[in-house]
Amino acid sequence: MYGKFDFDTFNKVDLRKKKEMVFSLGIYELRALARELGIKSPTTKVRDVLIDNIVETLAQGKPTDPQISKKGRPFKKLANMENILSFISNKKDIGDDLMVFNQDIPDFKVKGGELFNVQGVLRIAQQTAYFLDLKTSEEVFLNQDFVDNKKLVNGDFIQGKAYVINSKKQYLIETVDKINFKDSKEYVPLQNAHLPQVLPSEFLHAENLKLLRGGRNYYVNKEPIFLDNKLKKVFSTISADDTVNVFLGLNLCFEDKMYVASLNNFVCFYTDYLSENSNCFDKILDSYNLVNRLSMQGVNINFIIYDAGLVLTQLEQKFNILNKDNPYYEAEQFFKKIISLAVSKNNNISTTLFLTIKDSDLQNNIIKNDLIRISIDVSI
Repeated sequence: MYGKFDFDTFNKVDLRKKKEMVFSLGIYELRALARELGIKSPTTKVRDVLIDNIVETLAQGKPTDPQISKKGRPFKKLANMENILSFISNKKDIGDDLMVFNQDIPDFKVKGGELFNVQGVLRIAQQTAYFLDLKTSEEVFLNQDFVDNKKLVNGDFIQGKAYVINSKKQYLIETVDKINFKDSKEYVPLQNAHLPQVLPSEFLHAENLKLLRGGRNYYVNKEPIFLDNKLKKVFSTISADDTVNVFLGLNLCFEDKMYVASLNNFVCFYTDYLSENSNCFDKILDSYNLVNRLSMQGVNINFIIYDAGLVLTQLEQKFNILNKDNPYYEAEQFFKKIISLAVSKNNNISTTLFLTIKDSDLQNNIIKNDLIRISIDVSI
């Protein structure tokens, strides 16, 4: 049973913010919110009608279409409602526990069947643990007992086999083969991986390029990946490195997508050209959480971000939907957190960032002041 809707938190937010939040919600959140506000028959109403009912109720302080009786089948509580309220009340620090929402508790209508290989970055929303499969972007749920026993947290990388549980193409894990690239049976999270930070001093040599391990490296990219021989040489060199290699690339053209999909020894987060902002943001969030989590576990990482300017644009679009008051500030804060992932620690542990930008990004204030100013230009 999930906690009761936090009206105290909700009431602290002004009406304009409440309305903006309502317009950004999905149909399941709208239904849950309508129920809590006492609005009649929310499951029978289309999205637009629900929004009108909720907004009018917020403005007048009472339901315009009230639920007369509380009798009937108990409804499911949304796992993410508390997260939504916390976010709009600005309780959460951007990037630390950023909007890891689950749309609804799944219906388990199938108890077995054909097994599919799945992998993704774990998200935990109260009592629900799931990830978006890297290949299909479908939701894959984990047994809560397993999550508790293994002490899993947001950002852990899960690889295993799952079966479909309902018509929504949601999955349930049957077996977990690996956690953070280690055998699941032998996996034990490190209790104290906060090694002291040191100055980076070692370089990874690619053709005509020297990448500073544990540092921020940027490259001015003027062609698509599949035509840029120098960039392809970087990928080839990194793939042979004894690290976990993570790639983030958004709205890739077909040729670039095929090239990235063929990379060996890479965990790739990418979207097709003209993908929706929500899909792009999922990839940004999962890749960030993965790198951050692995770094805390003492894992060596190369994090390659293709077209950092586009990543920043997608962040601005996302935060403009969520908070029109100051989307650029929030996007900038998250972008800074991504840049700050670069670190060199004792015992030769490092997270190395390699970001590509376009000529047009050179004059972007955020990229100019918060990336270029503190990074190494490896394209010279």
